[in-house]
Amino acid sequence: MKVMGSILLVLAMSVGGGLLSLPAVTSSSGFFYSCLTLFLIWLIMTTSAFFILEVCLALPKGTNLIGMARLTLGIPGKLCMWFCYLVLLYCIMCVYISGGTDLINSAFVSLGLHLSIKISTLIFTILMGSITWLGIKIVDQTNRVLMSIKMLLLTLLILILFPSVNGRNLTTGHLRDVHHTILPIIFSFGFAIIIPSLCDYLDNNIKTLRMVIFIGSIIPLVCFILWIYVVQGVIPQSTLSEINNSGAVVSTLNRVLSHIGNPWVTTFIHLFTIICVLTAFLGVSLSLSDFIANGINQPKHGKTKIIIYALTFLPPLIIILYQPYLFITAIRYAGIFIVIVLIFLPALMIKRIHLVNREESKPSISKTILIYLMIILSISLLWFTSTHLL
Repeated sequence: MKVMGSILLVLAMSVGGGLLSLPAVTSSSGFFYSCLTLFLIWLIMTTSAFFILEVCLALPKGTNLIGMARLTLGIPGKLCMWFCYLVLLYCIMCVYISGGTDLINSAFVSLGLHLSIKISTLIFTILMGSITWLGIKIVDQTNRVLMSIKMLLLTLLILILFPSVNGRNLTTGHLRDVHHTILPIIFSFGFAIIIPSLCDYLDNNIKTLRMVIFIGSIIPLVCFILWIYVVQGVIPQSTLSEINNSGAVVSTLNRVLSHIGNPWVTTFIHLFTIICVLTAFLGVSLSLSDFIANGINQPKHGKTKIIIYALTFLPPLIIILYQPYLFITAIRYAGIFIVIVLIFLPALMIKRIHLVNREESKPSISKTILIYLMIILSISLLWFTSTHLL
């Protein structure tokens, strides 16, 4: 059950807000180029995830990403990881608090109640933050139930929408627009931030951890392709572009899909999007709280637990209270920091591990080439995406 729960935690980090946004943000590039980009980025992100696993297992048990950077790259690596990781996870927290606020507000409106955006934001953050407060076992158990329901709903939605797919909708798109899709897709595969927590949870069992990472990454890839296929197949590109440009991507996509004609779609899509946001929020908040606890070298007990969770939830909560419609913007900026935290720095860390341990185990030539290739790819992605984003 711990292995299944760990796979579901990885799935929760991927099949979340990123999945909801993908059909809209990839609409300009079209289905074929979106699938090609998905596969290449999955390959890069999974390779870097195995790099993080190798570094994590080579260091003392309980070492989080900041500790990994400090022990392998020294003070400069520690400071870089501190800054980039905090900004990354705060961006991701903003994504899910924004999405959760959108869903909470839409739910109350459907009941005839009109709450302010700020009240909806506070309700979502307090409810979900209280689950994270209870620790990884409660998060795991809650996530197992929610993820099982979510994967069932996703399967049902794909099956229901499949007969309505219009093949002509899938032939649109251009290669020149692929650059708009790179950061959101990278964001969708940002599951590796939870690997240090999984190493502790699974007692550094390398075979089990490798299986969890591979299975937990390949399932989202298949889900993303099928989800983009059915959504882009039933919704014209022009409508998807409007959804992408709207401030409330989640609720707008729900509303459009609800008009497909099948009465089950409305119920399933609302439940599915709610669970997507909830499970991703739990995984990210767990990772961020573990990171902060490791960074300040304090346990999650007593007064320090209050400090750790205040640092986890208050900064993104304050941002969303004043800028509630940051869903797509936060995803794009999070993508840049994912490249640094989950591709560039892990490649440097694994290179350093091999240099220190070269007398005990010399890495193969192919492994060395792969490490340098990942460094070059990460620098290229940073330059390319930041140029188009900024």
